[in-house]
Amino acid sequence: MPECWPGTPPLVDRKSVRETDAKKQAKKAALVVIQRASRKYLMSKPQMSESHAAGRPVLLGVSHAKDVFFWCDFTVLTQVYCDIRVLRKPFGPNMFEYTTEECNDIREPKWEKKCFAPMLSSKCDIVVTLIGITAVRKRVFLGQCIFKLHSGWETQPTIQAPIGKWIFPTRESLLGCDRHVRGSISLQLVPMFSNSFVYVSPFTIVSGIQSVHSNHMSWWRKSSKVSSNFAHLSMENSSIGVGCWGVLTYTHLNIYAQGTAAALMSFQVDKLQIVSNCTSSTPSPTSIEEVEMQQYARRSSGKSYPLRIYAHGELHVLHMSSHAQLCDWIERIAFIGRQVSQCNLPESAIAKV
Repeated sequence: MPECWPGTPPLVDRKSVRETDAKKQAKKAALVVIQRASRKYLMSKPQMSESHAAGRPVLLGVSHAKDVFFWCDFTVLTQVYCDIRVLRKPFGPNMFEYTTEECNDIREPKWEKKCFAPMLSSKCDIVVTLIGITAVRKRVFLGQCIFKLHSGWETQPTIQAPIGKWIFPTRESLLGCDRHVRGSISLQLVPMFSNSFVYVSPFTIVSGIQSVHSNHMSWWRKSSKVSSNFAHLSMENSSIGVGCWGVLTYTHLNIYAQGTAAALMSFQVDKLQIVSNCTSSTPSPTSIEEVEMQQYARRSSGKSYPLRIYAHGELHVLHMSSHAQLCDWIERIAFIGRQVSQCNLPESAIAKV
């Protein structure tokens, strides 16, 4: 015992040294309150997210290939396209992958398709692989360009790089990787939502559920024996999820799909309504250990954290991968909604979509 050691003063009241269960619960509750207050304070500083190193959303696309010189016989080629990959410096991992449309002009190919890149910063490299297609639909390697982004890349709408040898692998197997053509490729980078607070995060979206159902042919469903199959099919269709990216600004919540330039859906933040799940019979956790155990059980079972948003007469379900991501989205939407309702929106916060 410590009190038996020499030089240790006697303990007058041993009960005051021990922590009771009530005191432990009070400490845990205080930690939860401090965590929530610190998260709200950090979200009230939009300039911290603007200068974050994670990047900003841009429209990415290859415009054309210039001065292409085939030093060998490439008459067997019928079409040309580009494979675009965004990776972290210096050698990965791969963050995003896009593919341009096929061009029939072999000597001076041009492309118009642009893709939405959720996060792009000076810590990323863009690898563009020029690929040719033969008459028998075989892929031939023509060259590879590496665009190294530096600070101030958002001020350069067009970047050029020479066509070089094969360095980074592609998803598809290519022929003739030991040779390449000469020339250069022009890459267009158009930053989106300039001069605006932007928050970008991935999630899985489920098709919207209409709040007002029509009674068309309801008499036939009631009289038939297959009435129970309609509900079963509708539940299966509504449970199909699609991986998307959400971009939250001061005015709108835009949802983009992978590889598309136009937004799939756009909602005004001041007209959004977050629907809480009050029908769950699971009691709310009272300690941090219970919260961590529930999160571990949910991750191990493969379940997600749904965020239900009511807008445009439909209920949209956004499935998050973690509880922290769910709380982050809820608090950011609520904070921006309060800012918009108070009419304190600065002029520089208007997003240029």
